[in-house]
Amino acid sequence: MNFFEHQDNARGRTRRLLGLFALALLGLVVAFYAVLVVLGNMTVLKDAASGTARVSLWRPELLATSAFFTTVVVGASAFFKTMSLGGTGADIALGVGARPVNAHTTSPAERRLLNVVEEMAIASGVPVPDVFILDNERGINAFAAGYEPGDAAIAVTAGTLATLNRDELQGVVAHEFSHILNGDMRLNVRLIGILYGIMMIGNTGGWILRGAFNGVGASRRRDGGATAAIIAFGLSLWGIGSLGLLAGRLIQRAVSRQREFLADASAVQFTRNTNGLVSALKKIGGHTHGARIDSTAAGELSHMFFGESLPAMFGGAFATHPPLADRIRRLEPTFDGAFVRVDPAASLTGTHVDGDDALELGTSNLVPSSGAPNTARAGAAGKLSLAGPLAEQAGRVSPDQVDRARDILATIPGELRAAAAAPLGAVALVYSVVLDPLEANASRQLDVLAPLTHPIILNEVRRLQAPARELSDAARLPALSLAAPALRQLAPRQIDQLFGELNALVSEDDQMTVFEFAAVRSLHTWLDPIREPNKATAVQFYAMRALAGDAATILSAIARYGHDSDFTAAAAFERGVRSIPMVEHDKLPFLPPDACDFGSVDHALRRFRLATPILKQRLINAMGVTAAADGVLSVREAELLRVTSEAIGCPLPPFLPTTPDAAIATRSAA
Repeated sequence: MNFFEHQDNARGRTRRLLGLFALALLGLVVAFYAVLVVLGNMTVLKDAASGTARVSLWRPELLATSAFFTTVVVGASAFFKTMSLGGTGADIALGVGARPVNAHTTSPAERRLLNVVEEMAIASGVPVPDVFILDNERGINAFAAGYEPGDAAIAVTAGTLATLNRDELQGVVAHEFSHILNGDMRLNVRLIGILYGIMMIGNTGGWILRGAFNGVGASRRRDGGATAAIIAFGLSLWGIGSLGLLAGRLIQRAVSRQREFLADASAVQFTRNTNGLVSALKKIGGHTHGARIDSTAAGELSHMFFGESLPAMFGGAFATHPPLADRIRRLEPTFDGAFVRVDPAASLTGTHVDGDDALELGTSNLVPSSGAPNTARAGAAGKLSLAGPLAEQAGRVSPDQVDRARDILATIPGELRAAAAAPLGAVALVYSVVLDPLEANASRQLDVLAPLTHPIILNEVRRLQAPARELSDAARLPALSLAAPALRQLAPRQIDQLFGELNALVSEDDQMTVFEFAAVRSLHTWLDPIREPNKATAVQFYAMRALAGDAATILSAIARYGHDSDFTAAAAFERGVRSIPMVEHDKLPFLPPDACDFGSVDHALRRFRLATPILKQRLINAMGVTAAADGVLSVREAELLRVTSEAIGCPLPPFLPTTPDAAIATRSAA
């Protein structure tokens, strides 16, 4: 399956989940109605001797009461629980006691984790997620949380850092990135809310029981029958809630298991290293604590973890993950069932590292260096590969792209990496990377920025201006991506100020370059979830007809920015339009420049973000056909394709060079 089929499947799983939830809710309504009927008839029977009582099994008013009570309790509880989790993956990680990893950490194990996450993020085309550690957890486990790739967080346990080597850690991180790319995170958060809502029925019964028993002495003197009825009512609610929670756990199990097999397979595809993931799974099986999570706060996240985080119950009937042996045999059919014995006391922290690890833990990643190799504009004129339909690359990561991501990261000067670690430094990094390469133009931009921003930020921008100029075209957006975790720490008001100052910076010359648009659009994708948490992203467009004008705007812009003349741009646009199935091609005009400016493109992208995955797939393929119509795909064209795809929720990995001249750096140079 490709990225868009995964997205469709995620939507299908959500619909099935909501359908199963509706059935469970209906069952709760019926069960509660039965309790009300029984209790009501018990009261009626008191008057049976007078002959006025009539027992009835059909009580519409009680059915309405049951439906109202159950829906309100479950629905409201699920809604407020989801809201309480926060608007980002970082909120969820912090909620279970995870500690954010300091970007300036000198711990070898933590530095290795950050490097692996950064590589995988750059390789998959998503912003670098926030990284957390569950310090008190000795088992080997991890999870990804969030609603969108732009607000994702990855957390690993201390046991994971202490036990796994780099290849094994990369396999686990790649598994979690698969959940990010395949649209599993939002579904995982919804599962938490739904299970909590169902559980509240039982909790309500428990509260009623405690209240009844606490006042049972006084109540017995007044009306023992009423107290008995209250206890019976509370006990019934507790029983109904328990049965509902049982059904919810079964739903959770059904939703989660197949996704784990898929994520394992994707992790192997990303890294081309079956042994790394298999070895990590074998170590879980041989570890004293396995993948167990001891924190009660993390219990409701059990379906989100890499491994089974809760003790097995009823023979694993409620396990959210497949058995370890089954997961291993999917990857290594000859597995004999022997796990790797692990010493839980082992730790990487402070130990000797060699090979790739020695490169990863070098001081150039920790403190400002004297400057990266001068690869400015490297690859800007080189050809990049676009093999097959562009949409086929969405959500897919190859080992070559992981290597390319590592090469790109190696060219980012240490000063920029250090600045990306803190919010104010990250803001300065954004401004310095966006500054025009020509000194005269940059000077005018700084004059515009000076009265708007804080003097500390302005001084930092001036300091970072020189190393920012060393960035190649292909490294500029990844450098911004490194700043994403720190930028997410800004308050909504500060993010608004960032965009205000950034817009003033790029508008100094009354025109916006392709890179300036790419930078601003990417930052909106990453930071808008902070400004507008839990904003609805439900599908609103199901037919290309409703988005035909938006498609014309986007394709016209790509054609004009990638071709030198109106004639070749019009031809490229025509080829792109004709690649879209089920569209009346003659009715899509090639727009003049003022009708497909970046403001218009941004508006069109926001609408396409609300389209079905199949419509997004058609647009992205058409974008690729348009950009490559002249047989040349430059780095800047490629970055425009990546940004526009990311803006509609379809991350693209970095394009691979087709000629040695286009490579940013060789593996030996790294």
